Amino acid sequence: MPFDGTQNGGLLAVYMIDQMIEMFDGGKNWCGFGWGNGEGHTEKGTHCIVGAMMSIRASQRIKGDRTSRYIRQALDEKARRWCGIMQFNDNVSYTHVHRVLLRARELAVADQRTLV
Repeated sequence: MPFDGTQNGGLLAVYMIDQMIEMFDGGKNWCGFGWGNGEGHTEKGTHCIVGAMMSIRASQRIKGDRTSRYIRQALDEKARRWCGIMQFNDNVSYTHVHRVLLRARELAVADQRTLV
């Protein structure tokens, strides 16, 4: 599989974040507070941030990405009052989620530039 953990974790994070943004479709397929079943998604097919990461990793057999790390780093910069990804997801609008994902992507890209 192309995403078996032998690739650079930052590059995988860029890919993962792009996939998450596409999955969320401008917020139509994102769910915030009350997603309910504890699995990161609803019966309607919407996902929270963590659920989207889990779904993409499972469906594409991705291992070794640093997506969570970059999202947490972006949260530290943009939304300091949140304790973690799930608390942030459950208390904001998709606009905020999208901004944090874009910043996390920037951080992952910047990391790649320092490795080259």
